[in-house]
Amino acid sequence: MTQGSGWVPPLERFLEPVPLLVSPTHSVISVVKFLAQRGSPFRYALVGDPHKLVGILTATDALRWLAQGEGATDIPVQEVMTTPVLTFAARDYRDPLTLVQFMQAHGVQHLPVVDATGSLLGVVNQEDLCLNLILEHRPSQPPLPTEAQQALTTLCQLEEEILTEELQKALNLRIGIEHSIPLGIAAADFQGKQIYVNDTFAKMVGWPKEALLGRDPPYVYWPPEELETIFAAFTQGLNQSRPLQGWELTFMRRNGERFPVRILDAPWRDGKGNLIGMIASVQDLTPEKHQLQQTHLLSRITQGIRQFSQVEDILNFTVREIRHLLQVDRVVIYRFLPNWAGEIVAESVSQSKFSLLGRVIEDPCFMSGWHHPYQQGRISAIEDIDTASVQPCHRELLASLQVRANLVVPILQADSSHTSTEQECLWGLLIAHHCTAPKSWDPWMPESLKQFADQLGLALQQAVLVQRLQATNAELQYQVEVRNAELRQLVSYEQLLRLISDKVRSSLSEEDILTTVTQELTQSLHLGVCGVALLEAETHTYTLAYEFAGSMPSIGKVSLPMDPVLLKQLQQGQTLCFSTNHPLRGWCTLVACPLHTELQDRIPSEASVSQTPSKTTTSLLGFLKLIRLPHEGFTPAEIRFAEQIAIQCSIAIRQACLYQETQNQLQQLMKLNQLKEDFLNMVSHELRTPLTSMKMALKMLEVSGITEKQIRYFNILKQEWQKELDLVNDLLDLQRLESGSRQLEVTRFCVQDRLTEVLEPFALRFQERQLTFIPQIPSDPFIFTTDAGLLTRILSELLNNAVKYTPAGEQIHLLVSGSSLHLHLQVTNTGVQIPSEHLSRIFEKFYRVPQLDQAQQGGTGLGLPLVKKAVELLRGDLRAESQENRTVFEVSLPNLSTDGSSRNP
Repeated sequence: MTQGSGWVPPLERFLEPVPLLVSPTHSVISVVKFLAQRGSPFRYALVGDPHKLVGILTATDALRWLAQGEGATDIPVQEVMTTPVLTFAARDYRDPLTLVQFMQAHGVQHLPVVDATGSLLGVVNQEDLCLNLILEHRPSQPPLPTEAQQALTTLCQLEEEILTEELQKALNLRIGIEHSIPLGIAAADFQGKQIYVNDTFAKMVGWPKEALLGRDPPYVYWPPEELETIFAAFTQGLNQSRPLQGWELTFMRRNGERFPVRILDAPWRDGKGNLIGMIASVQDLTPEKHQLQQTHLLSRITQGIRQFSQVEDILNFTVREIRHLLQVDRVVIYRFLPNWAGEIVAESVSQSKFSLLGRVIEDPCFMSGWHHPYQQGRISAIEDIDTASVQPCHRELLASLQVRANLVVPILQADSSHTSTEQECLWGLLIAHHCTAPKSWDPWMPESLKQFADQLGLALQQAVLVQRLQATNAELQYQVEVRNAELRQLVSYEQLLRLISDKVRSSLSEEDILTTVTQELTQSLHLGVCGVALLEAETHTYTLAYEFAGSMPSIGKVSLPMDPVLLKQLQQGQTLCFSTNHPLRGWCTLVACPLHTELQDRIPSEASVSQTPSKTTTSLLGFLKLIRLPHEGFTPAEIRFAEQIAIQCSIAIRQACLYQETQNQLQQLMKLNQLKEDFLNMVSHELRTPLTSMKMALKMLEVSGITEKQIRYFNILKQEWQKELDLVNDLLDLQRLESGSRQLEVTRFCVQDRLTEVLEPFALRFQERQLTFIPQIPSDPFIFTTDAGLLTRILSELLNNAVKYTPAGEQIHLLVSGSSLHLHLQVTNTGVQIPSEHLSRIFEKFYRVPQLDQAQQGGTGLGLPLVKKAVELLRGDLRAESQENRTVFEVSLPNLSTDGSSRNP
């Protein structure tokens, strides 16, 4: 085939193989996934069959469908395809250039070619057609002269060199920019074809550039499950009129791993400023995601540290969370022992066969000094023990533990209260093991594990401090080499001393106190035996009166001879500590602290206990004895503590003796008081008979008549008789109240009427004594239930007491108030104040305050005791106060209208 003088290539040369043919009823998503398969040569699909085409489906059609927001995945191709499809008849072919112009005029990239019957022959691709035209073009102009050709060649070479240099500069600038930022760069034209990716992007997705360039969407790094989301974002990116926009999507690496990305796109323009596609920067968010996970886990561990107080809970929580973060087979916490062997104290494993919990591991590398780098904070990361440069002994150990890769960070603790040593600072190791295969450790993993180890070190330090505080009493005697241990031991001793001191103060029983002392000392100091021996001075023997056995058997209460030399030292106040062959116990270490009947400024010396000087001359009661096995011995702190306990024991014995003497004296006083009560009771009854006779005699004298001269003496005799009668009546009334023989006579009465009866006899006495009486009594009738006789006696005695001791010109107040439940009486007199040292005793029988009786009226001292007993019988309350030249008595009585109120309390 020819055209003019030129050669025209045949049409068959530009036809592509038969493309993908699909049915109109196929789903769009299934066709797109087929086109996206790796190695697929198809970038479009024809719809129909070879004899009748109804449409064409390209990536642009699919992107348009997604951009329209179609959410269903079963949309058929016939609703998305371009139709009708443009075809080209083979008989109309003239030359390739005409064919290119035809395709450009209709705006198609793929042109199906059909024969005269309409059957499909193939498809022409515009891009491939243009490339073939360029390669096969033959210039037809005559050649230029040689000089012109040389000049033109030189000029072209010069321009080429300049353009090459400028192009290289631009290329170097682009390469420098790409290398300076850790971002992937990708570009696509408006048909969606991938035309550029940088090395960072290719490495990010794991594909070589050749597998990425020239591909139509969907690209190989788009996950199938994310196609709809990515197609929608990609279509928006190709929209020329939209503003700059960013997305967060999910891409897929070559190995199938999904990873998050952040994409920011920008328009791509040619040299004339025309939009030809888009350029996107792609940031791998995996490090950011891990950083967020790390921050979240660090926050969780920090919260866990605050939540848990037990070491075991903290360790288990930490290993479990770290294994989930690192995705490894095993995470363990390896705690060092004093010999640099170690124990697995916590673990989290993916399978039970990887468990090492509780196993003690001796690594010869550590025992030879390999722990020093970890002391300085070293982090060890081994991706494969078979290829790593490690000591053979260490490789063998790891292989025996099923380890293929490991990551090790130290757990360090700083304790300012101790002298800094390696063992105190390096607590253990936090180790991540991968057992099933080698593992590549990401850069963030070691640093994250180091932060977790730091938090774990703080948590362990806090937990250990708590446990030490809780176990102080049990561990102090074993920590005497360290200063803080000694201080804590002294605190424990102080607590025990306080316990024994409280026991001494709260108990007066010698047996209870000394039994407690021996038991507490034995258990606190882990003694073989502790006892109290009492000395028999006449026989120079001692008896084990109290003894508590620990690790050694008790020998019971036996009497043993006392060595004269030791006896003399104890009498001088010396504490003895020595090993002896005891006649009943055999060889043992013994401490004996003297018990004296009296202590005078005796302070235990910190010098040798056998040389402790005595500063007292008191007699020796016995000694406190502490016994251990011969190889155990006693520390100076324990001996000083025993001396303090001996002082408390001496006080207890002396206190018990004084208490016993006091009890004996109290029994004697109670007997004397009973005799007195019996005597007063008898005298009161016996005196009533002569007083009755005297009353009859006085009445007879008054009836028979007496002279005017005898009236004065008669009145004196009558007054004295009345005093004696009042005394006897008061004694009898008080005796009945105290003995409980006085029964309550409960009645219901009007309080105002009763008060009127009581106050009427006092009106004349108030006037005679020039006293102002101010009553405050409710005007409304007030009904109350109680013993009216006792109420009358209470109020009469209080008013009588006020009249007797209130100076002339002063006031007496009576305040009465009440409710359905209580009756309140308050008697106040001014101008007099009871001294505070007498106020607490005014309710004692026969007790009087003579200096207050300015009128020299005398009295028996039984009125206020009667008031007190009467108030108690009525189940009320009595209170007295005296200050600021005023004396107040307050009485509160309950309503006795309830059932059983007439019974004695």
